[in-house]
Amino acid sequence: MKRLVLLLSALAVTASAAGIAGTWKAPIKTPTVTFYNVFTFKMVGGKLTGTLKSGNMAPLPISDIKLDHNEISFVVIQKSEDHDFKMTYTGTTNGDEMKLVLHFPIGGRTQSMVAKKVP
Repeated sequence: MKRLVLLLSALAVTASAAGIAGTWKAPIKTPTVTFYNVFTFKMVGGKLTGTLKSGNMAPLPISDIKLDHNEISFVVIQKSEDHDFKMTYTGTTNGDEMKLVLHFPIGGRTQSMVAKKVP
């Protein structure tokens, strides 16, 4: 019975990961311009990986991806010459929509966004 529960749990996580796989686009509006965060998630060897492309910046790897039913969290590290910025994203998924909150590493600031899955 315990094996069955573990198997069903693993299948549920795999199904959730498969639903996340793909490209998601979230507009970010500033007072002067709107740019887009583009999240790309892929299943690689049974593991969910990804990248974030924001505005004109080079793609950054997404790490520490966690899925629990419709809840998601992950980390993006932006490297600079003197230190790294660890940005944590948390949110929920509902079909082709992902509501995310970006938690900045300094000052406790947050940025909410809604990403839509690109067909």
